[in-house]
Amino acid sequence: SAVFLLWGSARFLSLPVRQSLITLFMLFLLVWPFVSPEVLSSRLQIEMPVFILIGLGSVFAAVCFFRARKKMPFVGPGMLSIGFFLWGVYLASYPFSQEYQNLYNAGFLIAAVLQLFIAVSMVVLVMEEVRYNAESAHAEIIAVRSEKDALQVKMLTAEDQCRNLFNQVRLSEGVQQAYDELRRT
Repeated sequence: SAVFLLWGSARFLSLPVRQSLITLFMLFLLVWPFVSPEVLSSRLQIEMPVFILIGLGSVFAAVCFFRARKKMPFVGPGMLSIGFFLWGVYLASYPFSQEYQNLYNAGFLIAAVLQLFIAVSMVVLVMEEVRYNAESAHAEIIAVRSEKDALQVKMLTAEDQCRNLFNQVRLSEGVQQAYDELRRT
């Protein structure tokens, strides 16, 4: 789930994501638990590469969301950068915390709180983005309406000018006809 969370974050931030890199990482995560017990004897040695890699990925996502704060004038990216950073530190330290029973027990609470914080931060970010897009669309609609009103005024003005010219032409034709009749008589 961490890999998909990181992949989704990268896609949301419009970062280039190589499918081959995600595939290799998933392959490593699937193969490592079966191969490492045959080669390594310590549980710490077996778990450490997986949790450190996922932790580093989370820290990378934190840095990306931290940088995204410049492009997105929202609170969500800052919250996500904090959440992913703390989640990455937690994941990288998880294999070491298992040695201490108190840290191990507290780890479940920490993990739940961090995951909830990240989920809420994502909801906040999406809601902020929706609000921003709605405000932008509303401003664009107002601009289009203003432009439409200005064009309508120009059209009515041009129509009045054409009508006045037409009336002047008709009037001058009428005057010309009257003059011609007077001359004939």
